[in-house]
Amino acid sequence: MKIFIDTSTFIWAYNYPNSNSAKIILMANDRKIDGITGESVLAELKRYYTTYHDARTWFEVEALITVKYRIILRKEIKFEISSLAGRINQKDLEQIAGAKYLKIPLVAFDRDFENFQEYLTPKQLLKKLGVIANSNSFTAL
Repeated sequence: MKIFIDTSTFIWAYNYPNSNSAKIILMANDRKIDGITGESVLAELKRYYTTYHDARTWFEVEALITVKYRIILRKEIKFEISSLAGRINQKDLEQIAGAKYLKIPLVAFDRDFENFQEYLTPKQLLKKLGVIANSNSFTAL
């Protein structure tokens, strides 16, 4: 199964290793699912890790993502971006455009995506895959 992974899933996985997000990232890292993300996610992750952690942590995260995940380029999804403009926040536009372009689920924990059929929370994806998800609301992300 291919999935588009949003910034929120990567951050939750890093900060909460027992979370549903962490289960998804581990599955993608192990190539049990095909993890795909975008340029804007990498930019957001860089801002996050260099602000709240350090450059070394960002380097390690970036190295892992660029080796294990497919990165969708903005130029690949120009049409989808223009067709979705105004329907969602600019910061979330490329993620939903990438998922729509590839016709795959977008895995995130962000209410801004709720009106899009591609959106799944980490918990919803795990249930769809038949993997036991954490039910605690804090670790369910």
